[in-house]
Amino acid sequence: MEIFIDGKEVIASGAVIAYLNELIEFKLGANVEANIKFISDKDVIGSNVKAELTQIGIILLNFINFDDPLGISNGTPIPLGTLKGRRIYFEYVVYGLGQDKKKLLNYTLKLDKLKKDE
Repeated sequence: MEIFIDGKEVIASGAVIAYLNELIEFKLGANVEANIKFISDKDVIGSNVKAELTQIGIILLNFINFDDPLGISNGTPIPLGTLKGRRIYFEYVVYGLGQDKKKLLNYTLKLDKLKKDE
């Protein structure tokens, strides 16, 4: 089965439960990796995502203050890099799961549309 959303190919979709400061690693290919870490920061108002390139081909997304039990999602897909010559996009919804600081990450990874000559 193949899934496409507006012509973009869904290459992975699922859910992961993690605690604060645990590293979630997405190994997307030989040269592409996306890592996620949930962080609590009292000095930051609201929630946000800070991205940093930790080394070539590896991006770290720090999800700061994602505590809402009703969920927090991105408004637009986050470009992570390229795989097989196509852009990779990441979309998410994160739910805060109570006092023990667990997070439920629902994610979808998509590849750009294929060009007509491919």
